[in-house]
Parts: sequence; C-alpha cells; structure tokens
Amino acid sequence: ELDRIDRQAALEWRKRQNRFVMFSEPGVDSTDPATGLPRYTTGGLRWYSRLDNQFNMGGALTLDALQHALTQTVRYGGDGDKIILTGSTIFSLLIQMPWVMGLPQMQQTSGAFSLGFNDIREIFFPGGKATVMLDRNMDTPGFEDEMIIFDPRYVGLCEFEPTSIQRNIQELGSGFDQWQYTRVLGTECTLSQACGHVKGVLYVAP
Repeated sequence: ELDRIDRQAALEWRKRQNRFVMFSEPGVDSTDPATGLPRYTTGGLRWYSRLDNQFNMGGALTLDALQHALTQTVRYGGDGDKIILTGSTIFSLLIQMPWVMGLPQMQQTSGAFSLGFNDIREIFFPGGKATVMLDRNMDTPGFEDEMIIFDPRYVGLCEFEPTSIQRNIQELGSGFDQWQYTRVLGTECTLSQACGHVKGVLYVAP
C-alpha cells in the first residue's frame, strides 16, 4: 500500500511541475518562511507564447491559418522545427482532417519530448515546419480552444535547486506520515518572437 501511495505522489509531483511549466505567470508567489524573502515565479510556455504572436481563429482552424501562424514565428526564429502543444479535442480533430491525412509527407509516431510532455501521436507537417503534440494539460477548462507554438531551441528549464524530500514532517500523534517534495525551477525563453499563441479553435475546416 505504501508503494502505491509513493507512486501516486510521484506522479502528482510530475503533473504539478508540468502544469507550472505550461501555465505559470511571472510574479511574486509567496514569502519563503526560512528567509523571509519573496519567492518569485517565472512565466510558463503559455505566457511566453502570448508576448509577440497571438492568433485568434474565430472558430475555424484551416491549413492556411495554421501555416500563417507558423510563418510568423519562423520569421523571427529562423529555420528549425516548431512544437505545437494542444489538447485532446483539437488534436483529435486535426488528425482526421483531409489536409492532414491526405499528405504523403505526413508521418505519425509515438515518443516523448525533452521537457517532459508525453504525446500520444505526432504529426509532421511538410517541410519540417511543426510537430503537433498532444498535451493533457491543455485539456484544462478554459484552454481547450488553444494551441501553443514554440521553438525548443529557445525554450528550456532552469533548475535553481534540485528536488529534495523532507520526510516525516507531520505533527506528533497525527496518525499518518507526511513527506514534502521541493524543487525550485523556472521556464526560460530566450526568443519569445519564435513562439506563438493560437486561440478560438472550435473546429477544423478544410
């Protein structure tokens, strides 16, 4: 039973880190009780993606509209593959579209991206422009109609303090064991112009 609880705790710990990487907003999070100093948060991928290139699809996502968005990010980021993160609704619509399925250059595969996002399937657009990856974090209510475009050459994680575990921090006589996981990290983006944010996708059109 303890092993199962440990596995669940580790999974939830990873999910929290992924959500932080995706949705964090820069600002003051809280005060460090040990030092009395403020603790700051960095912007996440969604925050960086909205700084320079925002695209509102107004309901319909078309191939032309998606290529226009990618062209804008490539203008500033130079050559190189882009990553597009989206939730399960948009992803399932995309992989059924004729302009995705009918292209001989398209490939579908499985794998994992280095920042920790687990994808089910990847779609390679012609010319190596972008890879669409399913990220369950984008199924969060309020974000289902969005897509995040970024260039992995300019985005990474900065770890300020590695993961540490404090064991048995519960109060005496509480009747349970309490552990605390701590890791200080942030998302770094050195070229926000190479990122983009697409919203308002309710359906995919030819």
